[in-house]
Amino acid sequence: MAVQGGVTGENLAGAVAAGALAGQLAAQLTVESLDFDGDGRLSAEELAQDRGRFSVARGNAQGRPLHSEAAGPGLEVLRGLSLLK
Repeated sequence: MAVQGGVTGENLAGAVAAGALAGQLAAQLTVESLDFDGDGRLSAEELAQDRGRFSVARGNAQGRPLHSEAAGPGLEVLRGLSLLK
């Protein structure tokens, strides 16, 4: 698109070089900020270290959710609107 817009070859090469340099800098900063053991590599454990864990789902062993009495009035309204049968 830049070539079609009349950008010169020098400007295009400069933009590509600046983008490549910025990408390398961003990658280096990412590795340095997440490399907790200092080996210069990112492991799956390091990537997952700051992530939250899923909580335990409520329900029974057959995979059926527990009955929620709070949903009753909302379901009745949906049934009245014929959105839920």
